[in-house]
Amino acid sequence: MSTHVMTIDLGTSVCKVQVFDDRSNELFRHVQEIETAHPRPDWAQQDPATWWGAVRDGIREGARHVEGEIAGIGICSHRESVLGIDKNGEVVIPCVLWADRRCEVEAEELADHFGDDLHQRTGMKADPYFSAPKILWFKRNRPGLIDRVDRFLLPKDYIVYLLTGELCTDPSLASRTMMFDIRSLEWWPEMLEYVGADGGRMPEVRASSEVVGHVTDDRASDLSLDAPVPVVAGAGDRQCEAIGAGVDRETAMESTGSATNLSVATDMLPGELAEGLLYSCHALPGRYLIEQGIGSTGLALRWFRDTFRPPSGDSDFDEEPYAVIDGAAGRSQPGSEGLIFLPFLMGAQASKWEPGARGVIFGLRLGHTYGDIARSILEGIAYEIRSCIEVLGKLGEDPRDIKALGGASRSSLWNQIKADVTGRCYSRPRVSEAAALGAMMLAAEGCDLEIGDVEEMNPTEARWSPAPELREVYDEAYDLYERLYSANSIIFKGRGALE
Repeated sequence: MSTHVMTIDLGTSVCKVQVFDDRSNELFRHVQEIETAHPRPDWAQQDPATWWGAVRDGIREGARHVEGEIAGIGICSHRESVLGIDKNGEVVIPCVLWADRRCEVEAEELADHFGDDLHQRTGMKADPYFSAPKILWFKRNRPGLIDRVDRFLLPKDYIVYLLTGELCTDPSLASRTMMFDIRSLEWWPEMLEYVGADGGRMPEVRASSEVVGHVTDDRASDLSLDAPVPVVAGAGDRQCEAIGAGVDRETAMESTGSATNLSVATDMLPGELAEGLLYSCHALPGRYLIEQGIGSTGLALRWFRDTFRPPSGDSDFDEEPYAVIDGAAGRSQPGSEGLIFLPFLMGAQASKWEPGARGVIFGLRLGHTYGDIARSILEGIAYEIRSCIEVLGKLGEDPRDIKALGGASRSSLWNQIKADVTGRCYSRPRVSEAAALGAMMLAAEGCDLEIGDVEEMNPTEARWSPAPELREVYDEAYDLYERLYSANSIIFKGRGALE
C-alpha cells in the first residue's frame, strides 16, 4: 500500500483538496468555489463555514478515492485575512479578506502613530491590505464584537483548529499581519495593544513544517479517515508557492491568482528595510521573501468576465470564459490599439502604494473592440509587474528569469505579454499551481517522509522569451502607463474628500 500526503489549499476564490504520492504526482483533486460577500463598496468578507464545507467534502472524497495511507495533511491559505472566534470556537467576526478596504482610516492612523518603526519591525507597510488595521476597525466600530473574541486567526489556522483543536499559526502568516516582529520572530506587544489584539488573543507561532496535532477521533470518523492523521502547521500560499517552484534569489516568482505577487527569496535581512518593498518570513527557517503585491489582477479579469459578454457567436463563453477572453485578446494587436488599463480596482499596493487609486481604462474610442479591452487588462497588469521589477532593480535585485505560477500562468498569451513587456524570460513549471506542492513538501518534512527534490518533482514545462521587435511598442506604452498614473495621482490622493 502506498503512502500519500493530502493538501488543503484555501484560496480566496476556490478551495482545493489534493492527494499526492511521494513523487509529487497528483492522484486526486477536489475544487470548490468560495463565495465572497460585499455588503458595502470596498468591503469583502467570507463565512468561514463555507471553507469547512469545501474542506470536509474534499477530504471525504479524497479518502475514499485514493487507496493507501494518508500519512499527513499539509495546509496553505491566503494571508492577511482575519477572523475572530470566541471561547467556544464560534465565529464572532467573519473573515475580513485581504481585499477589504474598509479600514483605510485605521491604516493611516497606524502609520501616523508608529511611523517608520512599523515597517522596520514588521516588514509591512501601513495599508488596509493587512490584518492589524482590520482589527483596529472593529475596535473602533464594533467594540462589542471585539470584546467577545478569544482568538484572532488567519484562514489556514482556522482549518487547523477545526481539524485538531489546536490554536496556532506559523511565521509566514504571522509576518503578514503587520503585528509580528520579523527579526525577533515574536508578536509586537505595542501593536497588539493598540489595535485590540493583546491579552493572548493571537495564536502561538509554530514552525511551518511542525506537526501541530492530529485530526481528532470525531473528525477522522466524520471525514472518512481511517486514523487520526498528523497535521502540519503549513504556511501562506505565496511561501508555499516559492517552495514548490524552487524560487531563489536569482529567479523571481510571479504568481497571479486573484491578486499578483512578485517575490524573490533571501537568507538575510538588510539593516534598513527598503521603503518600497515588503519583507515577510519564509516557510523555511531563517529565510525571507522580498515581496511586492498587486491587489486586483485576476480579480480584474474575473470582473471583466462577469460584467461583459463577448460579441454574439462565442458560444463557448459559458463553458470556457477565460479561453474566449484569451482568444479575443490575442486577436488584438500589441498595445491594445492605444488602450491603457490601470489595474487598481482595490487601490494600489506595490509599486505605487496609494489606497485611493482606482481602475482606469484610458483611450477608448468607438472603434475599440471587446478584444482590445481584454488585452488592455492583460497588458496593464504586465506594466505594473514591470514597475515592480524596476523597484527591485533600484535596490540591487535584478532577476532575469521569472517563474509564472498560479491559475493565470495557464495562459500562454498572458505569459508572452509579460515577457514582452518586462523584457524578462518567463517559464512555467510542470506544477504551476505550486502552493499545494509546497504544502505537500512541508508536510512530508514534518512527517519524516522521503520525497524527491524540487527540481525533480517540478521541472520547467514551458518558456517564453521577449520578442525584440515589440520592445519599442511596449516601452512607449509603458511610458504612457506611468505618465497616466502620475496624471491621475492627485485625484486618487483626494478621492476621500470627493466621496
